[in-house]
Amino acid sequence: ERPAVTLRIKLSIAMVALAAVATALVGFTTYASTGHELRERVDRSLEDAAARFAGPSDDDRDEPRRPGLDPYHAGDGDGDEYPRSFTLILVQTIDVSGGVVRAAEGGALPVGAADLSIAAGPAGMQSPCRDLDVDGEDFRVVTVSLAGGGAVQLARSLDETNDILD
Repeated sequence: ERPAVTLRIKLSIAMVALAAVATALVGFTTYASTGHELRERVDRSLEDAAARFAGPSDDDRDEPRRPGLDPYHAGDGDGDEYPRSFTLILVQTIDVSGGVVRAAEGGALPVGAADLSIAAGPAGMQSPCRDLDVDGEDFRVVTVSLAGGGAVQLARSLDETNDILD
């Protein structure tokens, strides 16, 4: 003979189930919004770096903006280095045909069809940020065309973002 399940036990089980579902929903929502915010920050850092290579834009006609940086001499005068703000960002220069002129530190980044169309486009043309897998490591990448042809690819690892989310 089975013991009778009381109303108290049924309510307790329902409350535990409700709490578990609510906790799972809050966890999922927090995970998703945190991931979105972290990617937005990475994208913003890449777009800020790309703006340093872009020339003046039509939107900035009333506000003077310095001309685009020369990607070969964008350092602080110490030779062929990039500015210190680029320490977390890999920088690679490609020519109009997609050939790597200057590889990113740690090895060349892949050059795709979208990068080729940016490299052949007018100065200041920029791709949207996108995900890229380089030897099993996740990166966010943006490509911006340079005055005189070619482009610069800017990439930032998503390891830190993934570690935070893990």
